[in-house]
Amino acid sequence: MGTIKQGVKQAVQNCLRVKAGERTVIITDAQTREIGLAVKAAIEKVASQTQFFVMEDFGERPIDFPQVIANAIRAADVSVYAAQVAKGELQTFRMPMLRAIEANVKLRHAHMIGITHEIMKDGMCSDYKEIQRVSKLVYEKVKDARRI
Repeated sequence: MGTIKQGVKQAVQNCLRVKAGERTVIITDAQTREIGLAVKAAIEKVASQTQFFVMEDFGERPIDFPQVIANAIRAADVSVYAAQVAKGELQTFRMPMLRAIEANVKLRHAHMIGITHEIMKDGMCSDYKEIQRVSKLVYEKVKDARRI
């Protein structure tokens, strides 16, 4: 098991491949704020502009998807959604957010719904290059299969 810092580094460097000069957006909530801030700190070492949004700053949850976040996603190169599930937000927040993400064809997005400290220290610290290597091997074995 690793650390949150190692998991964040994996997300920022290997998964999202954040580059110098990029514009980034981080959306988090009060419960996940620590992880959101760790992602922000790692991204700010590389990216030129980072906008950071805490959902509760827009009101009591469930909230509607704010236009300011939609505008930020529209202009971003990279976005991260690291938050917990709130009853009623699938239609009011997450679906509009996903439409905004899909509308930005250049955007690289990390969707970390339900992310926890344990996931950051365990799953996000996995060797993603090794996972990709093994996945390719499995794919090559099964790509022509009609049934598995």
